[in-house]
Amino acid sequence: MEPKQKLEEFAEQQPDRYRYYITNEALLKGICPHMEDMKLVQIKEISPILAENGAVKAFGYVEYPRPLTKEQEQEYSLAPSSENANHLRAAELSTEQNANMIDGIPNNEAPRVNQGYTILENEVVGHMEYVLAENPNAPQPYATWARNISNDEQTGDENFFWGHYFCDQEAARKDFYARADSQRDFMRESRPSLLDMLREDRKGAERLFRESPLMEKTRREPER
Repeated sequence: MEPKQKLEEFAEQQPDRYRYYITNEALLKGICPHMEDMKLVQIKEISPILAENGAVKAFGYVEYPRPLTKEQEQEYSLAPSSENANHLRAAELSTEQNANMIDGIPNNEAPRVNQGYTILENEVVGHMEYVLAENPNAPQPYATWARNISNDEQTGDENFFWGHYFCDQEAARKDFYARADSQRDFMRESRPSLLDMLREDRKGAERLFRESPLMEKTRREPER
C-alpha cells in the first residue's frame, strides 16, 4: 500500500515531548515501551503516510516525556523524530553544569547503585525495568532485579525487587535477558497490538463525531 503524500497530518511536536513514529515493523511487533504521560496518536486512516520529509512511512506516532534509548528504538522498531535531538540538546543545556558534557545524556550522573551493587545494564519492557548489577565484594557478586517504572514515577524513588543473585556473571546475564524476554512475551499475549489500538482510537473518534451536536443538527434538518 503506497503511503499518502500528506505531511501535514501530524501535529507540530512540542519542545517537551519526544516523538517516535510507528513503522510497519513496529505494528508487526505489536508493543511499545510504556511510560507515564505517554501519548499514542493515530492518523486518519489505517495506512501509512510520509513523515520526516518523506523519509519515514508512519502509521502514527508515540510521544514520551523522556527520550527512549537507542536499544528501545531498535527493539520496538520506532523511528525517532528529527526534532528529538534538538529537544534533548536543549534539555541538556538547561541541566548540565559543564558545556563539555553535552553528549546526549542529560545531567551526567553517577552510576546507579542498588544495595551496594552497581548497575551494569538495564532494559525497559513496557512499564517494567530489569537490571544487571555487580558488587565485587559480595559473596554473590552479580544480581538481577526488576522494578515497576509506573509505580516509581508516582513515589519518586527506585524500588527494585525480585532479586536473583549469582556467582557467575554469564549466568546472571542469561537471567537478565530471560526476565526481559519473559515480560515481552507476557505483553504480546495480554495487550492489544498497536494496530488494534489505532483502530480502536479511530472508532472512538468516529463515534464522537457521529454523536456531536453538529451531526445531530444535520440529521434533523430536512433536505432542501
